[in-house]
Amino acid sequence: MIDRIRKPIEAEFSQFRQEMVSAFSSDNQILSLVSAYLSQSQGKQFRPIFLLLSAAIAGGVRPASVTMAVALEMLHTASLLHDDVVDEANERRSRRSVNAAWDNKTAILSGDFYLSKVIALVASTGDCRLVEHLAQTGQSLSDGELVQLSHAGRLDTDESTYFDIIGKKTASMFGFSAYAGALTAGADEKTASLLKQFGENLGLIFQIKDDIFDYFESSEVGKPVGADLREGKLTLPLIYALKSPVSSASLRKLSARLTDLGPDEIKEVCRLVVEGGGVEYATRKMQEIKVGALELLQQFPESAYRQSLALCLDYAMDRHH
Repeated sequence: MIDRIRKPIEAEFSQFRQEMVSAFSSDNQILSLVSAYLSQSQGKQFRPIFLLLSAAIAGGVRPASVTMAVALEMLHTASLLHDDVVDEANERRSRRSVNAAWDNKTAILSGDFYLSKVIALVASTGDCRLVEHLAQTGQSLSDGELVQLSHAGRLDTDESTYFDIIGKKTASMFGFSAYAGALTAGADEKTASLLKQFGENLGLIFQIKDDIFDYFESSEVGKPVGADLREGKLTLPLIYALKSPVSSASLRKLSARLTDLGPDEIKEVCRLVVEGGGVEYATRKMQEIKVGALELLQQFPESAYRQSLALCLDYAMDRHH
């Protein structure tokens, strides 16, 4: 599906890939090794594709749009490096994480270097609004992480808190992507804000799907089943299952000590959450958000770009990793 989504901006995406190579290059030997290692396990680069599509539908992809796509992918990379250290994760996309392959210092400092380059790239566009929004997004990401950390293992975490967390984390990044794409295309504030709202909805769907992955065994996802549970993260499926009238005493008892559970107990939690309707509920929530996002998209004229943006919603919901 990614190939279909990317098709209307294939030429612009090729330009993005070229500029990415240049942006990640460094004279520093360690950074060169880290960048080369990361390039071997690049994801589908969905976020820069989304940014370029947002620019295309808002007026057309310009050089600044490509620069922002590079900055966005670098920001995402930096956030993953830091997240893996915070989460003490040893695996990323079915390979050893940078902190596991090297050490925490290398991962953090590499992430810091990429963040500095992000600021330089965004500043090079000459648009102060983008610099300001980048800063707001960075603050939102950190805020969301801290809120999540403060609620780790707390069974009183409710749905409102969950959406606050993923809104500040994943949704803010997608919102920034769409907003940046629109501004670099010369769109007015109304259009940019509309696309930002669409991006935030897409981000919510993307994160809910990520959280659903935690409850199933899959070699494609690139992390072990129950990885979030082991860290005490209460995501939407578990939050719903715990509040459900049919919630079992076993689920409540096991959830009270998430970070101390063994592999078999984690699998039992996953089974109980699925049986308790948690995954089904989360899937319905994604569908509700998708309907609202499509209504926003209908405000744009029919085009190949609009079709691809609609497919982004399908991809976020239906992907297997």
